[in-house]
Amino acid sequence: RAPLESGPRQVMGLAQLLASSSLPAAFVGMLSPAFTALHWAASSSSPSLARGSAKEPCRNSAEASPPPSLPPSGASRSGTSGWSQLAVAGALLGAAALRTSQRRRNAAAEAKRRGAACPVIFAGVQCSSDGLGAARTGEAEKTGRASKVVARWGPTWKGRAGRFPPIRRYEMWIKYAKNWAPRAGRRRNCFVAAKQAVMAQLKSKYRSRRIFRRFIRRCWIHRVRNNAMLHGVRYGKFICMLKEANININRKILQQLGVYDRAVFTNVLEVAVPDWRARKDWFDNKGKKEELTVQEMDNLAIPFLEQHFPNLYTDPCIRFNRQQTGGRVEYTVDIGDPEEWREFLPKQPELANFEIADHWIKNANMGLQSPDPKLFLRPFDEETEPEYKRMMDKVRAQWAAEEEAIARGEKVEKKEGLSRESWYDEEPQSWF
Repeated sequence: RAPLESGPRQVMGLAQLLASSSLPAAFVGMLSPAFTALHWAASSSSPSLARGSAKEPCRNSAEASPPPSLPPSGASRSGTSGWSQLAVAGALLGAAALRTSQRRRNAAAEAKRRGAACPVIFAGVQCSSDGLGAARTGEAEKTGRASKVVARWGPTWKGRAGRFPPIRRYEMWIKYAKNWAPRAGRRRNCFVAAKQAVMAQLKSKYRSRRIFRRFIRRCWIHRVRNNAMLHGVRYGKFICMLKEANININRKILQQLGVYDRAVFTNVLEVAVPDWRARKDWFDNKGKKEELTVQEMDNLAIPFLEQHFPNLYTDPCIRFNRQQTGGRVEYTVDIGDPEEWREFLPKQPELANFEIADHWIKNANMGLQSPDPKLFLRPFDEETEPEYKRMMDKVRAQWAAEEEAIARGEKVEKKEGLSRESWYDEEPQSWF
C-alpha cells in the first residue's frame, strides 16, 4: 500500500485517464503488468522512497532499487512482493473500468429517458452526452471526472459565430450591394464602403416603407372623400355615420368599391346615410343663384321694358321682339329712324338675329356673370328716382301735344293694334 500511495503524479494521472476512458475492461486488465512496471520504475527513481530516508540520498545508480521482477514461488509472505503489488494495481484498474462502464450505462439510460437525439463523438469514439448541458452552462460535474471531454454536436457543426466569421460578415453585407448599378463604384465590392452604404440604404427603406403606407392611406381617404362628395356627403360625416350604423368597412375596401363598383358604394352609403339625396340637392344648389322660370322672367322683363320705353306700343320708330330657346328668353328693343335701319341692317345682318357684333362690345371675350334678374328688373318709382320723373314729365307733355294736334284735325303717325300680347307673336316685327 505504501508504494502505491507515494507514486509520482504522472503515474496517477495516467491511472485517472485510463479510468475515465471508454476502453473495455479486458483491455485495461491486459495493461495492468505494464502499468505496474512503470509504477516501479517511477518509484525507484525517487531516492527518498527507495532508501526510506530523505537525509541519505543515493550516491550512484548502482545503489538504486533494482528493476521489478516476478518474485519466485517461495518468496516470503511477510514482505511486500511484486506479485502483491501487481495484483493491487490490477484490482484498482478493474474497479475503475467497472465504474466507467456503470456510468456509461446510467448515462445511456438517462439520455434515452430524456429523448436525446444526437450522439457525442470524441476521438472516433462515441461518448455519453450527459455532461453536455453542464459543459454548455459551465456547471461542474458531481462525479469529479476532470478528464471527461464533451465534443460538439457533430463533425459539421459550425458553432455560434460560424466557421469563418470574417468571410460570413463579408458575404452578409456584400450580398446586398453586389447587384447595384455600376455607378455605385466602390460601394459594390469594398467591404467598408458597402457596409456603410447598405446600412444607409436599409435605414432609408425602413423609413420609406412607413412613408409609403402613410401615402397610400392618404390616397384611400382622398378617393373615399370624392365618392362621398358625389353623393352630397362630407367625408367626416360619412365615416361617422358608418360607425353609428355599425358598418365596419375599412378605407381600402371603400375606395375599391368607389373605383370598381360605385353602385355597391352607393348601397353602403344609403344604409349609413338614408337622406343622402336631399343632401346632394342642397349641396349641388349651394351658392348658386335661383333659376327663374320663363313665366317669371316675362313677368319681370316686360313690365320693366314698358316703363323704360313708355311709347313702346305706339311709337313707329320702335321695334320689339321676344325669343325663347329652351329655358332661356331674350328680349330686343330697336329704336331709330326706319330708313336708317333699312340701310344699316343689310350691312349688319346678325343684328336681326338677336346677336351683336363683337367689335361693338368692349372686352367681348371677358366672362361676365349675369346678375340676378330681380335686382335690375325692378320697377321704377318717380318719387325716389328724379331722373325717371323728369323723363315721364317729358313723355306726358308729348302725349298732351299729340292729343291737341289730333283735336285740331292734324295727322299724327302712330302704331295701332299693339299691346303686351304682341311679345308672343310668332311672326317677328321687322323694319322692312
